[in-house]
Amino acid sequence: MIRRWMSLGCVLALAGVWGCDGNTGTDAGPGGSDAGPGGSDAGMMMRAAVGSGPSRAELTAADYACRGMRTAPSDSGDLVTFTGEVRHFQSRSPVEGLTVHFFPDNAVTPDCTGSCVALTTNAAGNIEVMDNTGSWYAYRIVAGNGSIAGAPDSYIETVHFNAVAPAAAGAGTFNAVTGSLRDTILTLLGLQADEGTATITGALSDCGGATIANATIRVFGDDGEVVLANRGARGPRQFYFGSSGLPVASETSTNTNGLYGAANVPVPASGRVRVELWGALTDGGEAELLGCENVNVTPDGISILSVTPQRSDGPSCSM
Repeated sequence: MIRRWMSLGCVLALAGVWGCDGNTGTDAGPGGSDAGPGGSDAGMMMRAAVGSGPSRAELTAADYACRGMRTAPSDSGDLVTFTGEVRHFQSRSPVEGLTVHFFPDNAVTPDCTGSCVALTTNAAGNIEVMDNTGSWYAYRIVAGNGSIAGAPDSYIETVHFNAVAPAAAGAGTFNAVTGSLRDTILTLLGLQADEGTATITGALSDCGGATIANATIRVFGDDGEVVLANRGARGPRQFYFGSSGLPVASETSTNTNGLYGAANVPVPASGRVRVELWGALTDGGEAELLGCENVNVTPDGISILSVTPQRSDGPSCSM
């Protein structure tokens, strides 16, 4: 079971946004602070500088020179057809019979409207979609039954934002998550799922595309910040991953794989929250906003989100 779970960090590599060799990073050294919940105070804590590298003891300074100046990828690339490979989030097995909503403009709607295309996975677990090479797209795995090698299972709604369209004849991984798998993730954290809440997970990278250690997540709903505790069996909680790619309850900031998460997040009336990643650019410095994105969340569903340096055309974020 543990061997299979060690691939989780690679799975969260979000369809090739970054590489994973299974040996990225180590748990050496403190990753942030246990000083209280990751709510308002998370953006103001003194901590180790964010950086990238093979371990927390060997970090290179993160590159945030483009912060506030970069923009989302354009749709100027060639319009290509590529394969969406719908795979079980843990086993990587192809899942047949799931409905997928594909959003080539990266703008997820409550129903499949606008540019959305609805498709059903074939026996190989695949769909064929079109988008501009290098642009961002999103997809939704609609909650329902799918099967692996004829064995049915129940899948929860999973939405992935900011996925990058490959070149012609390429492929992108579309992650499908069962309810039991989500519960297993939370069990590894000593956390119980609160019915009707959302889970958010993804990775943080810098201007050079390197995944970033020593950052923490903040989440904002319609009524302001959602306080994310570092500990506890119930309620909203932030979580991070160890160097093996396993969710680790004792982690208090991103490891060198850049993976972050928030569980039991209340779903606001708008169905949308803002995710922010914060970290200090120098050792002992105050944490600063590194990047933020808006993301749709659904009751008992999972949202996967890549967070890159703050965009000039992005959402309004805390400062």
